[in-house]
Amino acid sequence: MSMTVVVSYAIGRALRWEHHGRFVCCDIGILTMALQATTELFSEPAVALCVAVLIWAILRWSAGWKYAPIVIGLTAGAVIQFRPTRY
Repeated sequence: MSMTVVVSYAIGRALRWEHHGRFVCCDIGILTMALQATTELFSEPAVALCVAVLIWAILRWSAGWKYAPIVIGLTAGAVIQFRPTRY
């Protein structure tokens, strides 16, 4: 979950948030247990990290980063592995 905080700071920097990016990082750090207690999107810490990396890579792709499609594809493939099928 600590890596999610780091990636969220990178997202804030990509969006050019000066002070708001720090608040987002603090919120994610403080609300870590609340994110893990949800039942859908952020039920596992690895899923939260992968979603944050996807958002960051999409933002970097719009800025012209040439490795963004590879990161997006690998992360999308990895996030599926963390979500078990529920019947």
